[in-house]
Amino acid sequence: MEKEKNITNVKDLKVNAAEALAARHISASDWRWSFSVPAAEFHGESLPDAGQLTLHLESLLGARSCECLVVSIKERTADTSKPAGKDSADSDTLAVTADISPLKDTIENCKTERWRAYLTIRSGSADGGEKTWPLIDPDYKKPAAGKGKKKDIFRRGFEYIKDVAGGTVIDGKTIEAVPNSVRLGIWVISVGELCNRYMYAVKCVGTDYRIKNHRLCFKITCPDVKGITWKGIMLEYRYRFDEDRCEYYFPASVSAGNDGTFKAAAEADITGLDLKPINWDVRMVFEKDGEEFRCHLLSPESEKVRGKRMDGGLQSLFAAQSVQISDGYQLSFARTDKDNTTLIVQENTPYAGFWFRLKERIALLIYRLFRKSLKKKNIFLVFEKYCSMAQDNGYFFFRYCMENDMEKVMGRSIYYVIDKSQNDYRKLEPYKDHVLHFMSIKHMVYLLAARLLISSDSRKHGCAWRSTESVIRKIVLKEKKSVFLQHGVFGLKKSNEFLQGTGGGTDLFIASNEMEKGFIMDYMGYKPEQVAVTGLARWDVLKDKSADMQKKWILVMPTWRKWLEDTTDEIFLESEYYHKYMELINSEKLAALLEKHDLWVDFYVHPKISEQIRKFTSGSDRVRLIPFGSEPLNELMMDCSLLITDYSSVCWDVYYMEKPVIFYQFDLERYNEAQGAYMDLEKDLFGDRAKTEAELMDLIEEAAEGGFKLKPEYGEMREGLFAYIDHDNSKRTCEEIMKRGW
Repeated sequence: MEKEKNITNVKDLKVNAAEALAARHISASDWRWSFSVPAAEFHGESLPDAGQLTLHLESLLGARSCECLVVSIKERTADTSKPAGKDSADSDTLAVTADISPLKDTIENCKTERWRAYLTIRSGSADGGEKTWPLIDPDYKKPAAGKGKKKDIFRRGFEYIKDVAGGTVIDGKTIEAVPNSVRLGIWVISVGELCNRYMYAVKCVGTDYRIKNHRLCFKITCPDVKGITWKGIMLEYRYRFDEDRCEYYFPASVSAGNDGTFKAAAEADITGLDLKPINWDVRMVFEKDGEEFRCHLLSPESEKVRGKRMDGGLQSLFAAQSVQISDGYQLSFARTDKDNTTLIVQENTPYAGFWFRLKERIALLIYRLFRKSLKKKNIFLVFEKYCSMAQDNGYFFFRYCMENDMEKVMGRSIYYVIDKSQNDYRKLEPYKDHVLHFMSIKHMVYLLAARLLISSDSRKHGCAWRSTESVIRKIVLKEKKSVFLQHGVFGLKKSNEFLQGTGGGTDLFIASNEMEKGFIMDYMGYKPEQVAVTGLARWDVLKDKSADMQKKWILVMPTWRKWLEDTTDEIFLESEYYHKYMELINSEKLAALLEKHDLWVDFYVHPKISEQIRKFTSGSDRVRLIPFGSEPLNELMMDCSLLITDYSSVCWDVYYMEKPVIFYQFDLERYNEAQGAYMDLEKDLFGDRAKTEAELMDLIEEAAEGGFKLKPEYGEMREGLFAYIDHDNSKRTCEEIMKRGW
């Protein structure tokens, strides 16, 4: 089967992913996986030949797929002497065996990669029709906390691993393929290091963590599992590329407890360690059958361990929760969205220390004293990334509400949250009675009382960003309903930040078209009623102003790179990203083109790397370097005649105005490995694509000579990529909120 044809079919399937095929594991070995499927699915058709079936595997990390041949099909008859269930087929089934050895050719590094499994059948008739199903484990049960005996705490058991399908060696590390069923019973083939085989099978529990003079002190409860010996802890850097891999091991003293568990104590001396930003996951190491494995370590901050008290008590007010590790950087304990233990290394933040913790507890006290009256206000809080902006969907939605008296229509009190030191704060002067200063006591109190959070980013941005000491942040992530207005359009960038059921999840996800809605449901776990196709609020005010400008502007706006987020200056200055854009804005060929066609360039970087704008310089007086927040981005987009970007979702705004976009993607392979996209970035884009600076110069010249007109082939795509092209996106969003009675 041709790869292009398969990818198309899988995309079609994603829109109708509810049609799943029950598949039960039989065995796996020698890079082959056998599973059973109900024969009834083929009712009315003759038994298919092996050559008509294909196991299609799709990576959950990036835009990659893998085709595996089915080598045999056998009929199986239900064993009526056994009860129906996981040990016997409920009805007649087909035993399908697939050769998954093509996965070996996809292994590029030691990082775990999961491949979602689909079964495709091609018709034997001349028309060549086919059908594709995602494979679902009908016996999957969500792991539950153990009851009674502590030795069963949070343990799925080693039956989670059915069989190891095959193994290979990369850079001295054993990489193996293991079929298993994950969230909602979805069948995946996990390809990763042998040491991570049992990562989800057993979990230890952190009971107490302390920081003492650059020593991280751990007290841990480990389950008594037959055949394993607990050894110590491992600090693993959450890397994106193998060259960045780093880990540190510390032995633990282990003793048997009185309750059938083991008690472990470990100290990690971090003096002199190279602790790079951002995340270091803490794993428990154990030995089984002569091999060392790792498993998750549940955080003491988890409700399962700590109980339902959210403020942590007086101990958390006075205890040190972070430590200075270098000039300008600090380390602190944190927990992931799945309650596992991690360490965060980040630049020093004002949202840490005794006085910050005390301020939060004062806000908590005020809220508890006046809870009833505050709740009657029916508070909606609107904000944007880091509460530092007023130029994205949050601001334009808020402005629509203020100008159309939506407080009265909706019966709600609507406030905008922003850091008063930011440039955009001045834009909110007309609505000053409805503005809250970020992290003021009033903001904290209203955040606790809020009925709904409405933002252009995740709800995490409504309070102290990455503050491991904030108790209000934990309450917000756990309890508050939210509407995600979006920062852009999902398509060019995969994201795990907004998965349903995590701290970044939301209750209403705004989308721009049915294609995007399909991505949100299929890749992020949302139900149809949780996604509303309304269009983006900021599009309400978009108007092409390029014809009215005295100068012809080209807007260059690259997006950020996950592997450069919160990195040091030294690493950033050595990156390909920095060098490529420095070469571009200092290119002699670009300078000649600008002079020839009387053009000007605005260079604007993504807010996540906004501090790095000062590292860029240009010798051309026709190139402006614009610091983030100094000028409204939507004005720059309306003024420009052409946008040059790589993977930024601002391309949709410019395309909305029927203006051309050039995609400069010099690092596509690396981007797909680390980030990935929902769209095919080589075939599905609505603008020309350049891989080199020379190709980019040719496309700029072509656009200038064509009067910066949108090419007909891209113009024809617009209707299918925008559900609405009008000025009623905010109105539709308000209507969706009111429908839900929030």
